Amino acid sequence: VLDGESLYVVCGSARRVSGRQRVYWNTAVICYGLYVVKFDLGRSGGQPAWSSVLESNNSMPFYTVPMTVGRGHLVVTSRPANYQAATSAYVLDAADGQTVRQIPLSGSGQQDNFAMRRRMAIGPAVMTNNRLCVQTEDGMTILGGQ
Repeated sequence: VLDGESLYVVCGSARRVSGRQRVYWNTAVICYGLYVVKFDLGRSGGQPAWSSVLESNNSMPFYTVPMTVGRGHLVVTSRPANYQAATSAYVLDAADGQTVRQIPLSGSGQQDNFAMRRRMAIGPAVMTNNRLCVQTEDGMTILGGQ
């Protein structure tokens, strides 16, 4: 995501993507482990301003949806490929990459097909009227604003 002179990149360990997983191309990124790196395009040298580890499990693939940037924060939504694992959204401080808040989007454990489909349909967070709106399994979580 490009925000002014800041470039935020979601990355992880590279692995070969099967044909079945290509269905998610352009709507989700598949990575093993989950990291976010910020580059300041105004600075020379090409070195990252910061990097933040969100999910360090390099043996499990994660799907991410497009990041949301607004008012000094960045929101990354991750979904483990294991549909029974917990799903989270991470709110990061855009200045230093520290996790300000981890929002649980769904629980973990055995679920029926409808619950698993609902979990995979959770979209990216939305910033509107100085509020952060995050879709969860139980409804919406709204943060900020007056």
